[in-house]
Amino acid sequence: MTQEINPETLRRYIEIRRIVRQDINTLYALTSIMAMFQEVSEDKVTIDPFAVGLVNEIMLNAVLNISEKLDDFMPLDSAELALDKLKNQSPDDVEQP
Repeated sequence: MTQEINPETLRRYIEIRRIVRQDINTLYALTSIMAMFQEVSEDKVTIDPFAVGLVNEIMLNAVLNISEKLDDFMPLDSAELALDKLKNQSPDDVEQP
């Protein structure tokens, strides 16, 4: 698949992936911590609503950052329009490299 993508697009993709990696890792860490609550046997766990709100803010900011960077790379509607355009082109209309 990557041989069909021009080098500049690949460079931009790598840059975006490096930028969002931290947000992805943050979300992964938080989901791992939350999964541990499921493993608590019969011990009572007290959840502080303020702490839940902070976790919510962290997760929301990570998701918004990822969405923003993906849109900076290429907005979804633009990608869908470009793909539709490619699908509707006849083989004679497609530029050969």
